[in-house]
Amino acid sequence: NQHAQVSALEVDELLPALRRRSPGKSLRQSLLVVKDTVCYRRLAKSTTKADAVLEIGSSLGECTQVLSRAAAVVAIDVSKELVEESRRRHPSCRFEWLDCFQETDRLRDYCQELQLHGRLKIFIDIGGDRSTQDVLQLLFLLEGLVTPSPVLLVVKCEQLVDDLFDYCAPNGRLQMEGPLETLRGARGSRSARQVKKKWARAMRAQWQQASGDTWKSFEKTQLFWDGLNEDERRKMKAEIKSMKSDNPEAFGADFGQLL
Repeated sequence: NQHAQVSALEVDELLPALRRRSPGKSLRQSLLVVKDTVCYRRLAKSTTKADAVLEIGSSLGECTQVLSRAAAVVAIDVSKELVEESRRRHPSCRFEWLDCFQETDRLRDYCQELQLHGRLKIFIDIGGDRSTQDVLQLLFLLEGLVTPSPVLLVVKCEQLVDDLFDYCAPNGRLQMEGPLETLRGARGSRSARQVKKKWARAMRAQWQQASGDTWKSFEKTQLFWDGLNEDERRKMKAEIKSMKSDNPEAFGADFGQLL
């Protein structure tokens, strides 16, 4: 339609074709972008026992339950708390705690595992506040990881739908080659709030997976810092700032050596 999304009625018309679609097409040829939860879940109902589904951004597992009609489903989320709650609410479904950008090997392994059970379909809903760039980063990551390409890839992202509007015909189909690359190259605007939340999610995921030795090192550093007086802290901050400015790539190792 005029907003480059699949409407509810169009979804109903698409379902028979989606159930027949065969593998082998490129990721872009199998891509559907929708704007709302209603369309996203109607497309989820297109899965059959011939399909195997990877769900990225499973939240509390409501859509996972819809997808469970497939032969196999792996639902992943970056939040450990959401994964644990989803397992409690839907014990018959499989939920895995994973950051796609930090653990690409595990992501590839899940895709390969699923392809043993049926035609791979990937459903992505990684948060309503995510920018187009975040979603595009994930799409290009998947394109490099998943071979053969999935039969179907469905993305729920309101901003990406709006950004694709200028590249689409009235029926919602892309009219030109490479719109995703064009949008990716544009490095679309991202609010400070979005950036802050993105880094907070990444840091949180890393600390939740930290080993006992990492926590001991952190506690040791914290005790050291707490033992400094104001002048010592001021001097230390100046050294750290200078070190990061002089050699940002080696900052982590140099900082550890300084401590």
